[in-house]
Amino acid sequence: MLGRDDLIGAEHAAAKAELSAGLRELGEVCPPEFSDTFSAELARLRDRRIRVSVIGQVKAGKSTFLSTLIGRPGLLPAEVNPWTTVVTNLHFGHPDEPVEGGVFHFFGETDWNRMINGDEEARQVAEELLPGFKSEVLKKQVEMMRARARKRLGRFYDVIMGREHRYDVITRSILNRYVCASPDAGEDEADMTGRYSDITERADVYMPAEPFAVPLILSDTPGVNDPFLVRDELTCRSLAESDAFVVVLSAHQALTDVDVALMRMLSHHSGKGILVFINRIDEVSDLRTDAMRIIQDVKERLAEEIPDRDIAVAAGSAYWGELIFAEKSDPGLIERIATDPEIDGLITGYFGSSETEPTERLRIASGIPLVASELSKMISHGVGAEHLQVSADAAVSTAEVALSTLRQRRTQISGLLEASEDGTAVIRDMKESVSGQIQTANRAARDLNELFGEARENFNAVVQDSWASIRRELDLVIVQFIESQSGELQDVIRSTDGGKTFELQTATLRKELTERTVESYAAARTRLDSAISKVLERARGLILPLLGKHGISLDLASLPGGEVSPVLPSRATVLTVELTGKRGWKFWQNTALSPQDAVKSLKRIIRAEIFPAVEHLATLSHQEMAKRVGAAIEQLESRAGTAARSIREHAETLRRESEGADGADPQQLAMLRDKLSSEAKDIDRRIAMIARATERIRNATTTQSLEGAA
Repeated sequence: MLGRDDLIGAEHAAAKAELSAGLRELGEVCPPEFSDTFSAELARLRDRRIRVSVIGQVKAGKSTFLSTLIGRPGLLPAEVNPWTTVVTNLHFGHPDEPVEGGVFHFFGETDWNRMINGDEEARQVAEELLPGFKSEVLKKQVEMMRARARKRLGRFYDVIMGREHRYDVITRSILNRYVCASPDAGEDEADMTGRYSDITERADVYMPAEPFAVPLILSDTPGVNDPFLVRDELTCRSLAESDAFVVVLSAHQALTDVDVALMRMLSHHSGKGILVFINRIDEVSDLRTDAMRIIQDVKERLAEEIPDRDIAVAAGSAYWGELIFAEKSDPGLIERIATDPEIDGLITGYFGSSETEPTERLRIASGIPLVASELSKMISHGVGAEHLQVSADAAVSTAEVALSTLRQRRTQISGLLEASEDGTAVIRDMKESVSGQIQTANRAARDLNELFGEARENFNAVVQDSWASIRRELDLVIVQFIESQSGELQDVIRSTDGGKTFELQTATLRKELTERTVESYAAARTRLDSAISKVLERARGLILPLLGKHGISLDLASLPGGEVSPVLPSRATVLTVELTGKRGWKFWQNTALSPQDAVKSLKRIIRAEIFPAVEHLATLSHQEMAKRVGAAIEQLESRAGTAARSIREHAETLRRESEGADGADPQQLAMLRDKLSSEAKDIDRRIAMIARATERIRNATTTQSLEGAA
């Protein structure tokens, strides 16, 4: 068992615990009207988890690396064939999830049909125009997967489609059935490898918290050079949901062009950490020279190719790490490896260790401790710090509103206590004061409800307009791209040479679509924030008579949806048009078809191919905008609405107490003054405690931010 401080993300866990304690304190000492707000924020903080995706090419050793990192050697399938074909999410330590077991989710017939058929009209044109059209590859793969699944599962196919399989305990053999590719699966009943892999959309495996100190999901993804385009799309969906990435490279071919393209794509996620692990360092020919050279080459190329990102690099051997956990058939193996003179340069020169104990030397040389350390930094000072900051900002802003209501109460009570010694005047002043305040609070609550109702409609309109604007921008990118290629296409069509082909590269188009989405979303967010700020100012004006100068606040920087992180699958990067009539296509035999009409048809094809990507980008933007305005309304309603309710309820309490003192009886007045004095002391105590709790919350997040910057 690891000590608490040795767990990955331990620093973040400590800061999270401190923030949670501060939230509980605020819930206890703030007026009761605010307790639900703090309880909700505490629940959000408790439910929040870190998502880390492990990515790399086939044969890089991702699964072995993952199994070693979590201390479960041999759990994840790691052979070259079968290989991982399903996104496998490993869940650690969430309080509402089991600590063991798993769920395997299957495609339904609707999923198959959507992937196979696509846009019917566009597919028909594609058959006539583009025999090499890449979406056809996807269609054939999906059809092959479905046919193979039907053959394997027989009568059970229709029974389990769209459903799921659950297990209380997960073993390697069970995982083999659902997440491995194996062309002959199901024919040998003794070997069930890959039996359900074709129909499995994703796998969720639940594990105890260790080696992580905070709830975390670790995703094992299919290789980025996996030939199955279906898995490519599912992997991209997983990446879009991730908070951080670990890219596993093979020391044999560290940082190939495919790896560089992947790194560039991931680097667009400015708020997400990236860690590179160079695996299989034990297999290089000369550890003394080759290992250090490979590590340095990777660092230098990353700095050259992606200069604006600070990407952590670690190296080692998951195999060495696995040896430490596995049953040792050769007791002397670890000692022989760990004491080999070649490994000294790696341990002392790269890892900076003078360790002499063989097992510990091999553990260090595996690189797993360095990965754990870098991963902890990414969690504690990256996405984890952002998560805590969002909760801290919301808590402090709400606490400030609660303080404002308490200070208003304190001011009112002080005024009443210092009023005329004439008992009748005291009662009269109190009744007039509370009656006016009740009316003001009721009016403010009514006006705020109207304001937020209008704001919802206005925000929805802004979101829809922004979404439409982003769609237009993306359509314009496609049109400009097609126009830039149309001249060359028309020249090829006019040519009398037989057997010509026209290749249209779409990689640059996809890159531009991604970049334009980021730019357009930033402009849309500015419009949204302007609308949110206007509503905030109106809400401040409505609450001003109740809270005075203290008012309410809303930190736009803490709202979700600050940016989008688009990820597009890499399929169909080249469209090939074969310009020949030998195969009898009606399209090319139509002599009346002009080159201009041909270009129009090509536009339809390109739109059909790119449409899913555009739809994904627009939908992603819409979702992020909706989250942003939803959070803004929720926070404004919570702070302004709760403040109005708190002031009104306090005034109602004072009115009830004043009724008991009607008639200016000296004894009743004395009792009323005692109550007011006691309440004043309680308010002073609460104000001091809120100040301490908010300071505690600020310190919990500031410490992580400062250490992360250092």
